[in-house]
Amino acid sequence: FTFTPFGGYLTMSCNTVYETDIRSPSVPPEFVRALVSTVRGNRTVFQIDGRPVAMNPTWLRDHVHEMKGYKYWETDVRSGLDHFLTRQQPSGFLYEMIVPIDNVHTTFVRPDCLELDEKNGLAYVRLEIEADVEYLTVEGVWQAWQASGDDDWMRAHLPRLVRALDYCFTDPKRWSPEYGLMKRAFTIDTWDYTYGVPDSNRCIEADTPMGIMHGDSTGLFWACNLLAEMLEYAGDAEQASDFRGRAAALRKHLDQYCWNGRFYTHMLHLSDIVVPGSPEENRLSLSNAYALNRGVLSLEQARSVIHEYQARREEHKATHFAEWFSIDPPYEKWMLHPPGHYINGGIAGFVAGELARGAFTHGEEAYGADILRRVRDKVAADGTLYFLMTADGEDMGGGPRGWGAAAVFAAIAEGVAGVVDRSKLFESVELAPRWPALGDREASVTLVYPAGGAFFAYEYRHDPAARRIAVNWRGSHTKRLHGRFLLPTDAHQPRVRADGEAVHASLLRVADSPYADFALALPTPSSERTREIEVTY
Repeated sequence: FTFTPFGGYLTMSCNTVYETDIRSPSVPPEFVRALVSTVRGNRTVFQIDGRPVAMNPTWLRDHVHEMKGYKYWETDVRSGLDHFLTRQQPSGFLYEMIVPIDNVHTTFVRPDCLELDEKNGLAYVRLEIEADVEYLTVEGVWQAWQASGDDDWMRAHLPRLVRALDYCFTDPKRWSPEYGLMKRAFTIDTWDYTYGVPDSNRCIEADTPMGIMHGDSTGLFWACNLLAEMLEYAGDAEQASDFRGRAAALRKHLDQYCWNGRFYTHMLHLSDIVVPGSPEENRLSLSNAYALNRGVLSLEQARSVIHEYQARREEHKATHFAEWFSIDPPYEKWMLHPPGHYINGGIAGFVAGELARGAFTHGEEAYGADILRRVRDKVAADGTLYFLMTADGEDMGGGPRGWGAAAVFAAIAEGVAGVVDRSKLFESVELAPRWPALGDREASVTLVYPAGGAFFAYEYRHDPAARRIAVNWRGSHTKRLHGRFLLPTDAHQPRVRADGEAVHASLLRVADSPYADFALALPTPSSERTREIEVTY
């Protein structure tokens, strides 16, 4: 394997080269290249005890979030996860960053949240107030397993992942037995600043204000189901069932205590604290966008969240260029951050990506397309996607730009291009091309996993006059394909032919959006042979 400036590629037989590439009239190659380049810019490779440790960037959570992009072009998706998991503490907790030994973050925590590596001049830090590291690591291993196809590697980490989630469910700093949900210090969503506490103190102490932030429990729900999927694959049906049961309980308690009828309330306070300004029930925080893609919301709930973002866009259209708020309304003051500054109300590229992807998959395809167009135009103007932005779209800095760029790339790859890997190495693919939402009649998509030597590629053509969609596709490892093709709103019962043979299909409606729904089982993967799907409606 090698690389180009655009993405990872691999050569199969017959000198055929497959390179991660997505393009259409509305998604030009320079847009995708800018996203890829932005994520690549966060790549750091440490040499630790003679071994490379690749991170994107140097915080574990960011590394996992950015994997939504870089798994499609990097060969090394495992070494960073390996490095942190092998340093797991007996209680199950994980460090969240690897930094120079004199980095200021080492001064923010107590010794039990710090490990110094004098030999390599590095430090491992866990900001105690953070609650998301363990469940995000499960997501990271799941993504790396998909991209690498390494069953033995995944199985070797399962005991550590079980211990990590057990820590989330049992440690007094992380778990609220009263509510059956995760808890954390009173921060803005998933961030690492505690209300009323100096920036230099990231510890949980006796008087630290605590609360339940919905995003921790939606993330834990997602991680439980991903871990159950891996456990089932490894043959441990009993433990998989246990984690699926835990996920079901989390969803029940989220609906009971956090769902306010429109979206998840930002913070359920566990401490006696009075916060001036708007009540927490009015604050729409960034993890609502993440919840759209964690399988925790019903279709009605997901559409309600999306409608809330649309309403906030209308409410703020005179003052804000976009509705991708970190939190809205912001707090009157959060330490040194006034309303609209940094995570206290800044506009976030990662919210745009998660929101667009969720809109595409929950019957709000036109809104997902609208977000992508606006992000595309912003990237064309700025040459990159900023991490956080001011109300008028200026760069606010404060974090890794690749986080948002990866989320937007995932919205393109899984949302509008509609390629979702339902197993590993694209062995089982959900193909849901939604190009009509962008008004595009032609598109070309190739997604590559360089870490595992796998790819899935298709060419899309839509002839509205003939009421016909044609897709030519190949998949190096694909044995099963579940098709969900977005159709025009006036579509009738679709008819599907695969390689010239009629296939049973039905008309599926996601809210008001019609899809041709069908399934294909293949005797052997399709690597060099091009297969054809024709949908008429």
